[in-house]
Amino acid sequence: MVKQKAIRKIVGFIAMAVIIGAMAACNMGNMGNNNNQIVAGEPLFSISGKFNKTGGGEVLFKLTDTASSGRSAHSVTNESFAISGELADGDIIFRLTGTYDPATGSYIASSSSSLIRYSISGAFDRNGKSLGSIATLLVRNSTTSDDWTAFSYVVDEVAAVLITGTPTDVVQGGIPEEAQGWWIYSYDEYTNDDGITYWDNLNVLFSQWSIIVEMESTRSDGYYSKYREIDTYTVVEVENKGSYYDVIFGWPQYGGTDAQVRAAVQQFLTEYNLTAEEIDSLDLPQDAQETDLFYSIGIYDDDPEYSRYGHGYVHFLYTGDFSRNISNIWSDTFYLERYLMNLGTVTPVTYYVKFQLTFTDTSMTFAGYNISSSSLAEVKAATSIHDYDPEVFTR
Repeated sequence: MVKQKAIRKIVGFIAMAVIIGAMAACNMGNMGNNNNQIVAGEPLFSISGKFNKTGGGEVLFKLTDTASSGRSAHSVTNESFAISGELADGDIIFRLTGTYDPATGSYIASSSSSLIRYSISGAFDRNGKSLGSIATLLVRNSTTSDDWTAFSYVVDEVAAVLITGTPTDVVQGGIPEEAQGWWIYSYDEYTNDDGITYWDNLNVLFSQWSIIVEMESTRSDGYYSKYREIDTYTVVEVENKGSYYDVIFGWPQYGGTDAQVRAAVQQFLTEYNLTAEEIDSLDLPQDAQETDLFYSIGIYDDDPEYSRYGHGYVHFLYTGDFSRNISNIWSDTFYLERYLMNLGTVTPVTYYVKFQLTFTDTSMTFAGYNISSSSLAEVKAATSIHDYDPEVFTR
């Protein structure tokens, strides 16, 4: 059974980021050359894809990096690299910038105009196979509006795309350059009844216009796991307050009904040729055999505290050592979220959250405002900070 985390200790929007998805351990590694050796001129990272945005129109993008571009100046590990590319939306070509880290397998890149923000995020497994990419758009409702609408799309990853033309100038603003890149927060250390010690970290990756959040756990027996989330949070606005920055993020929340979540699970089981029994708790039946597979479904709408998170969550449980870790497959491929997006009938709700950001060359502090709302006006007006100590992240 996958060990679940006590997420509520994470401040403000970070708590929501980790609670939203079904959480499961996944082994991560290197993309590109699997021996992690850097070869001059050889691409360390390359991905391209396309998706059809709401309202019509195909969007193309490509991202790449080469050894000659050098390591990212803003990274937790020595292997992080700056990535760049282009995104074509109709006749307009945007310049994408971001970071990729072979040690974690994750990447994010973003771009913006005055009316729309783009984020492309994803990850690779230890064999260099893509776990999928997600495109997130935040669109201003009108040229005079202060409100935005968020959407996410499953990317159709293709070998190459053709983008011709000159990218637009880089839009100023967003997350300050000095704060971009990887940050890490070590928040837990404990030893279980078997004497295995866990060290838990929270990783945050900023690009200019977006953020992704990851949890990782290392164990004294050498096992390494990562908890990943599909959700990309997009910058709505950043205000310099002198000694700190007020940052507002927006994201699309896809709400799955009980029937939709169960349909997603059944499709998943069929696709992977699995047989599983649904149970109504996280406790395995006493007569469970090592080859038995179970799953438990919860719908956030059943809990008023978490109803704003929308889609349900699924836990896969088993006693034996499956040759394929089913929870990992479900989580790594963002199966439920992709299912809801691909239905084409689920309209997301745009939510906003606000926090204070303070940083130096070596540390960053989050102080979350006590609000999350679909009303941008309410979030902007918030002045009350959470009454617990803010987390301090380091490089």
